[in-house]
Amino acid sequence: MPQHDTDAPLDGQLELKKRSRRRLVGAAALALLAIIVLPMVMDHEPRQPVQDVQIRIPSQDGGGIAARILPTKPAATPLPPAPPDSMAEAAKA
Repeated sequence: MPQHDTDAPLDGQLELKKRSRRRLVGAAALALLAIIVLPMVMDHEPRQPVQDVQIRIPSQDGGGIAARILPTKPAATPLPPAPPDSMAEAAKA
């Protein structure tokens, strides 16, 4: 019978360890569930449908390309004349 008295505290500790392990696993499961489910529930903006992009390539036979060429731009305005040498020497001094 002396063994039965010493087993009682060990059984109590073992039971506490089992309970704490179950609580830890349960808490981890709830945290994982919250991480996965809450972003789906809290998403207020509906997802935009993917829009199809239509691309039209003109045929090589058509004359549509020549009609789209813009007229040439006028020549750029000339730059003002260079400053006289006396102003350049004054700037260096």
